Amino acid sequence: MGFFIYKELKLSTIPKIINESVIATSVILLIICAASSFGYYLTWEKIPIILAEFMVNISSNPIAILLIINLFLLILGMFVEGTAALILLTPILVPITNTYGIDPVHFGIVFILNLTIAGATPPVGTLMFTTCSISNVKIEDYVREGYPFILATIFALLCITYLPIISLFLPNLLM
Repeated sequence: MGFFIYKELKLSTIPKIINESVIATSVILLIICAASSFGYYLTWEKIPIILAEFMVNISSNPIAILLIINLFLLILGMFVEGTAALILLTPILVPITNTYGIDPVHFGIVFILNLTIAGATPPVGTLMFTTCSISNVKIEDYVREGYPFILATIFALLCITYLPIISLFLPNLLM
């Protein structure tokens, strides 16, 4: 498209494009590798299972459990890459939420939104590093300008968590 239709891409710019792509990709993959290694370490030490047992022992109230899970996922997601956290924690947290009668679709949306918010926040936010790398923005500037949006997203998370009709409206229409 760039060569034949738009005629803006020149053969001489291809090495520069490849170099920028390799640098952006390597930064992101390095962060994902480090976060995945940390996730495997957590699994090796059985920390997710210990934390799940701790959550269950704290309260028998589904509202409190959802709050604890939200806090847990937001904090853990800041240090572990989202995909690794999803793979590690889904088999642990889903049975807990099923015990409390929390809809699996609702919990899945809450889970993903938690990991997305955490991925956009320091210190290991993969989405944050990806955005900064692609847009050539300093992390300090990103954090300063993104802070209100992260707070707004956390407010949306709380609304979705405690008003399940928001996330279940469409699936309920299909049933």
